[in-house]
Amino acid sequence: AKAIVHQTIVIEADIFADGHDRLGARVCWRAADESQWTYVAMRPASNDRWRAVVHADRIGEHVFDIEAWWDPFGSLLHDLSRKRDASVAFDAEVDELRTYLARLRSAAGEPHVSLLDQLLDGLDRLAPADAADALATEEARALVDACHDRPFLVRLDAPRRILVERRAAAFASWYEL
Repeated sequence: AKAIVHQTIVIEADIFADGHDRLGARVCWRAADESQWTYVAMRPASNDRWRAVVHADRIGEHVFDIEAWWDPFGSLLHDLSRKRDASVAFDAEVDELRTYLARLRSAAGEPHVSLLDQLLDGLDRLAPADAADALATEEARALVDACHDRPFLVRLDAPRRILVERRAAAFASWYEL
């Protein structure tokens, strides 16, 4: 594939699994001569199609990979929000999320352990409705994502390559003799 430097590159994939659990996905992106990956979250676009947007800041070969996994935190939050929206008691879902976070804490390293402790301590002092609000924040999501709990993680069979060209390449043809 080819792209133009400083222009948006849209990466899409069909991602699905058996069951009703929520999924997570991200693009792992870097220049071919770099070793450090940049991660960009993918979002559902339609049906099983997921999409992410990346930007190449320099000319040259780049590579990307796609990772997908079951998202236990997202699944639990989804179940909680459905019950809450239906005005059904959701105390059990809040307890399940507490249990999940405690399990996540036992496998986490610093600074995540301290942050999970703060979140769990805060949840213990809140009513279920307020606890649900605290769990649904971007900060809680980012903390869980930082703990790298990605069950059933899958990747592409091999990273894909993108040749990033200079802007003039979009308007001209070059021939080699």
